[in-house]
Amino acid sequence: MTSEAKGKILQELSRRMGVTRTGKDYERREYLMETDTLNRRKLKFAMTSYDGPIAQPLAPGDKVTVRFTIEATEYKGKWYNNVEAYAIDHYDPQP
Repeated sequence: MTSEAKGKILQELSRRMGVTRTGKDYERREYLMETDTLNRRKLKFAMTSYDGPIAQPLAPGDKVTVRFTIEATEYKGKWYNNVEAYAIDHYDPQP
């Protein structure tokens, strides 16, 4: 399932770097954003780079449009939803 959200980055939650089984460097960052919808919903999402460090990490206060996929995964009998960003665009809100 794919979707889109527009809003402001509130904070960076975590950052993880490492090496894949095939020897490639990766970086994964998780963020919390507040959407521009009427009821200001919060959304936690991750962005991952398998080509080394993320070139342009997000910062609190950035206004962005995030396109993401949602997928459920099972771990030890429990199910979790993963929200993974695949495209992020910065924007300036209208005054």
